[in-house]
Amino acid sequence: MVWESLEALKAFVGEDYHSPHIDPAESELVESRSIKHYDLVEG
Repeated sequence: MVWESLEALKAFVGEDYHSPHIDPAESELVESRSIKHYDLVEG
């Protein structure tokens, strides 16, 4: 997913945006998870 801002991301997942969030109903389907955040810049 691409978020318009850090504030939009925090509104979706809360202050713990550094941790991957998996819907509890789908957690059995997930074997491993990781997350990376990047700041996009126009160039």
